[in-house]
Amino acid sequence: MASHADPPGRLAGFIFINFDDAAPSLSQYLGDLPRKLESYRFEDMVCTRRKEYLLNCNWKIYVENAMEAYHIATVHRSTLSRQKGKPSEAQPADGEYCALFKEHKGSRALLAGDVGFPEMSHLQGMAAQGSWYPAALSQHDVRLHL
Repeated sequence: MASHADPPGRLAGFIFINFDDAAPSLSQYLGDLPRKLESYRFEDMVCTRRKEYLLNCNWKIYVENAMEAYHIATVHRSTLSRQKGKPSEAQPADGEYCALFKEHKGSRALLAGDVGFPEMSHLQGMAAQGSWYPAALSQHDVRLHL
């Protein structure tokens, strides 16, 4: 591991930090993901609610659990399981990320009485037809010095 972090990469309000001196630039690493998500205009969004959870597991287990659909019928039986239609589909990725896309109208995962988010009229392409679920792959660089 390098002794210092490279200057952080910034994209749409997110900060990416990398400790690998030989790593590609952030734009090379993410490939076409920024283009797929640009109509969301993340840089214009504000946080309206924040929740923190203490998880007794590796972060990757938590993220990968959310990237599969097997748990929906039980964990989300009162919200997502009620939605009919095609299941989320893995999307081609030209970069170091994986992404699912689910075609649907309006907000997802609403509980009884929830009204959802206002329509985002500026969404374009697939973003206007449903939800993206991307996850940037982390770089693991372990070097042993004996």
